[in-house]
Amino acid sequence: TTVMAATRVLRQLAHATAARCLVRSALRPATFVPHTITRCRSIVSGLSGRPGLAAGVRAGLPAACAGMARTTRARFMSDQPSEPSEAETRSILNGFVAAVGVEAVAVPSVVQHLMDVANGRAQGAPDHLSASQAAQLGAHIITDQGSLDQSTRILVAVNLFRAAADGGDLTGMYHYAVILMAEHPGVDGTVQKNYRQAAKLFAAVAQHGFPAAMYHYGALLLAGEALPDIGTEERLRRAAEIFEACAESGEVPLSSIGVMYRDVPYGGEKDEAQAAAWFARGADAGDQQSHLYLASMYYNGRGVEQSFEKAFEHNRAAADAGNSSAMHNTGVHFFTGKGVELDIDEAEKYFRQAADSGFVHSWINLGGIYATGIGGREPDLAKAAECYEKAADTVPHAKGLLEAVQEKMAEDEEQSRK
Repeated sequence: TTVMAATRVLRQLAHATAARCLVRSALRPATFVPHTITRCRSIVSGLSGRPGLAAGVRAGLPAACAGMARTTRARFMSDQPSEPSEAETRSILNGFVAAVGVEAVAVPSVVQHLMDVANGRAQGAPDHLSASQAAQLGAHIITDQGSLDQSTRILVAVNLFRAAADGGDLTGMYHYAVILMAEHPGVDGTVQKNYRQAAKLFAAVAQHGFPAAMYHYGALLLAGEALPDIGTEERLRRAAEIFEACAESGEVPLSSIGVMYRDVPYGGEKDEAQAAAWFARGADAGDQQSHLYLASMYYNGRGVEQSFEKAFEHNRAAADAGNSSAMHNTGVHFFTGKGVELDIDEAEKYFRQAADSGFVHSWINLGGIYATGIGGREPDLAKAAECYEKAADTVPHAKGLLEAVQEKMAEDEEQSRK
């Protein structure tokens, strides 16, 4: 039933050939591990974002079909797919190249150039690609995680983006600037982190009104990496103007701007008062992440006067909007009585909500409530053990807590026998 459900989903995604591969070879009865229908849908739907494999499958290329089957099976088996063979890599790149409109007669030479780039025998983009096509091809490759191995994906995309940027393509300039913001393992030194060069590229793209480029350029202004020769006051003023434009675009979350002032990840002086102001604007607009961040500022007295009451208000607002971290924090407020009257029942409720929403540390708090019997209730070691067990694989000290509770349960059982 599960295989048939997955097959139906693959067919809906126009991966009919991959569907046949899935049934015939990807999932063998001897090794098949049953999953729910929801799990099948979530795994298979992720394959639709892989234009290289998808294009190759639609074209009926055997290597692409084999690659789809291999990665699909690995996902169903909760395993990491092995690196693709050279034939699969060539087929995947063939699908990518065809997807950006390269003439059929030129596809083989373009793919061969990309294979040479991946193997360190060539650099740059193939002659048959325009700057726009190089940027599109690079974007397909860099975002298609799982089809190609990481080093091949980054090395090929870097060369394409650099060539597109040199050709004046705005998309290529933006992506190449993003790549310049970090070191990239597996590239063998092809691209080193270079904030100054990235700032120039972001500035050029930002002039055309691209909010994402404006956001990064503003961050580099805060860091002093953009326009380093002008005074600090002027740089900060220009950064503030750019962030205002980002906010007006509606495409950059206000909380993200606040984070830039709070953390200055690329360097510069932190401005927690500005960060809190941006979080407050986001909270007023109903953004749950802004509520969460602003709650932390109030709780710790960073950029604002410390107020547990306001921290509680913003944490609960974010929790009610579905933020699992805020659910946990709200539980802590009720558990400690900071900012609100102490209420163990309410604490348990919010910890339970957070835990059920995937915030694993809340299982520890729940386990503590059940193990100690705090709030006038009877201790329930079985429930405590159940909670600690759910956190044992993720939270390091959960195993110790679980073992302690299990030992106590064994002692109690021994005593009852006597």
